[in-house]
Amino acid sequence: MISKLVPEDVIALFLRIRRLSSPFAFCLKIFLFEMNL
Repeated sequence: MISKLVPEDVIALFLRIRRLSSPFAFCLKIFLFEMNL
């Protein structure tokens, strides 16, 4: 599904998620953070 994300795409995603500030967005943020570790 997600092969590789460019830093610009990740930043854009985080900015979008920060605006949502919903439980789903929070889980997605944690998921993306875990994938980067």
